[in-house]
Amino acid sequence: MTKDPMKLIDEYLERVKIYLPLDSEETLIEMRTHLIEEAERIGNGKLTPGSAMMAIERFGDPKTAANEYAGTKKKAKFIPAEYVHPLFRIFATFISVGIAFIVGAFLVGQYIPGLYFENTLIVLIPLLIIVNLIFAIVIVAGISKIDQDRLVTEKTIFESVLGIGSAAFKPKSKLDSIGEVIMSVIFSTVLLHPAMMAIYSPVLIPFILPLAAMALAGAFKGLLFVVGGENNLTLTFEMLLSGIWIIFAMIIVNIGWPFTGVYAFSDGVWYIIDLSTVFSEAGIPFWPFDGIWAVLIFVSVVVSTWHVIVSAMKISMYVKEGKGVWWQGKWGERNPVSSASRHIRDGTPLESVRIDGSDSDDQFESN
Repeated sequence: MTKDPMKLIDEYLERVKIYLPLDSEETLIEMRTHLIEEAERIGNGKLTPGSAMMAIERFGDPKTAANEYAGTKKKAKFIPAEYVHPLFRIFATFISVGIAFIVGAFLVGQYIPGLYFENTLIVLIPLLIIVNLIFAIVIVAGISKIDQDRLVTEKTIFESVLGIGSAAFKPKSKLDSIGEVIMSVIFSTVLLHPAMMAIYSPVLIPFILPLAAMALAGAFKGLLFVVGGENNLTLTFEMLLSGIWIIFAMIIVNIGWPFTGVYAFSDGVWYIIDLSTVFSEAGIPFWPFDGIWAVLIFVSVVVSTWHVIVSAMKISMYVKEGKGVWWQGKWGERNPVSSASRHIRDGTPLESVRIDGSDSDDQFESN
């Protein structure tokens, strides 16, 4: 089935956007305009799927096109030059968060009675970061080699990976917000269930109520997004909740593996198996489980840090637009490229298209 020519251009520009800075709206609009003009010239005044494909072919692969418009035109031998800076920023952030988390967790473990911090965990997280960086570099180089054989009009593997990060800047969908409410309520209910309380580590017990409270706060945050969409109040709430979790994670990482036993079923009866006894009898060290716990907590801290960064950036953007605390925000249901293309087809001035895909005259009154 033949695709709509504007859809072909939209898909190509979505790929180009991955290689451009986040504030490249004007560049994308300029490229879109040139693509449409070139396609119409090729089609003798008509925009057809064939003329759109030829215009895309003449623009070249998305990496080259992005470099041309960004003015870099640089190459790198090991990995493509356009990957170097975004990957370096990701790695630097990852390492910085890891160091800050380790220092914070160590200090908390030293000064709060009843907690501890295994020396093995201090080594584990930096080692994990280094190993992941090595794997990432090797994988990037391998994927780049595979992507060399792809056609200009085909989406590369690496574009799919980098697209995950750019997608995080889009507003949440209403369905995701509803899911967040449901899952947070379920999580808090499971946390407080008597059957779970029976297998928690004694050191974890004092933190169960705060954990459940944070889960319910997460449900309330999701409800705010369901009601109001993305606005400064919901983003501020998400940023604060993520920040609180980062601090709280520095405390609970020191408790080590949070379960003393697991449930087993035999002869129609549920019973608890003591993990420390089983591992002791089998001569298996227990410290790897403490390491697993530390890694899980650290991953959640990285995600929370990302939420803080993204929320702060969005709030800053909305404040510059003159918006207040609360308005009926978007739920991420509109594609920025498609929205701008619709304006081109309808004859609406390109200047009215904002980076989030909404119209500049879509102003919401704040309370």
